[in-house]
Amino acid sequence: MDFPHSPAGTPVLRCEGLCADEGGEALTVELAAGESLQLQAASKHSERVCLELLAGRRRPCLHQAARLALDGRDMLGLSAFDYSRCGVQLVAASPPPIAGLSVRQNLDLSAGAGAAFEVAEVLQRLPALAALAGLDGEALPRRVHAELALARVLVRPLRLLLMAAGALPQTLARELAGRGVAMIFGGSARPPAGISRIKVSLEPLSRP
Repeated sequence: MDFPHSPAGTPVLRCEGLCADEGGEALTVELAAGESLQLQAASKHSERVCLELLAGRRRPCLHQAARLALDGRDMLGLSAFDYSRCGVQLVAASPPPIAGLSVRQNLDLSAGAGAAFEVAEVLQRLPALAALAGLDGEALPRRVHAELALARVLVRPLRLLLMAAGALPQTLARELAGRGVAMIFGGSARPPAGISRIKVSLEPLSRP
C-alpha cells in the first residue's frame, strides 16, 4: 500500500509548547518524513504523558503557544480516534488478546481502512508472531504480547509511530523510514541500531 506524504516542505510532525497542564513541561519538536528521535524526559511519568499527548490520548493544555500539526493539519481538539485515523499510532501496554479468537483474527479485528500493511504482510515481517498466528489469543505467551501490540498498529494507517515500549526490528524500521513514516521512541522502547536519533528534552513552559 502507498503511504501518504506531507505536502512539499511540510514536516510530518510539528509540535510547539505541548503540555498537559499549566505548570507542566512543554515539548517542542519537528520531524520530517522518515526521521526518528528518542525522547528524553525527567521521569518515566513525563515521558508517558508526552507520548499520550502526541497520540491524542491525553487532553493538552490549550494555551496560546500550543501547536500540534500532522502533515500540516491542526490536530489539537481532535479525539484519539481521529488521531489514529490520521495515522498517529502508539505502541504501549496493549489489552490482552481476545480469548476464543486466533492471533490472526485478533489482528483482523484491529485492521482498518488505509492500513499501512495487510495482516499477511505484517506476519511476514514478524516471523515469531506468524509462527503463533493460529494460536488462541488466550494461550499467547506474554513474551509475545509486545510484538502483537506492534502488529496491531501496523494494520492501521501509519504516519507517526510512537513507541512507548517494545522493540522495532531494524529491517522494519528502515522500511517504515523509507516510506516516510516518522518515529518517536520512549526511553523504555528499544530503537533499532543504525537509526538516526535526536534526544529531545521537555522544558518548563515559558509564557509570552
